[in-house]
Amino acid sequence: METQRASVSLGRWSLWLLLLGLVLPSSSAQALSFREAVLRAVDQLNERSSEANLYRLLELDPPPSDDEDLGT
Repeated sequence: METQRASVSLGRWSLWLLLLGLVLPSSSAQALSFREAVLRAVDQLNERSSEANLYRLLELDPPPSDDEDLGT
C-alpha cells in the first residue's frame, strides 16, 4: 500500500517536471501550443507507465500571460 502511494506521488512529480520541461522554450524545440505541450507530456507519462492510459487530461487552464509573476 505504501509503495503504491509513493508511486502515485512520484508520478505526480514526474508529470509536473515533464510539463515544465515542455512548456519552457528551447532554442531547438519546435513551437508548440500550450495545449499540445501538455498533451505530449501526458502521452509520454502514459508510455512510461506500466498500465495503459494511466493519465489523461481532464481540464486545462489557460497558460499564464507574460505580464504575470510566475513565482506566485
